Amino acid sequence: MNKIGANSYVIILSFERIIFFIVKIFNLCVTIVVMLDSQQREGESMKDTDFF
Repeated sequence: MNKIGANSYVIILSFERIIFFIVKIFNLCVTIVVMLDSQQREGESMKDTDFF
């Protein structure tokens, strides 16, 4: 019984880690899309500005 509990605990931990990883990647993608979008908009209005 203890072994089964430990296994399910490990599965839950790895599941949480995977979800956290997916959320992190999703946030990164959203950030990149927003940055590119704002860069394009600012590029249309003023082209000589640098972000980096």
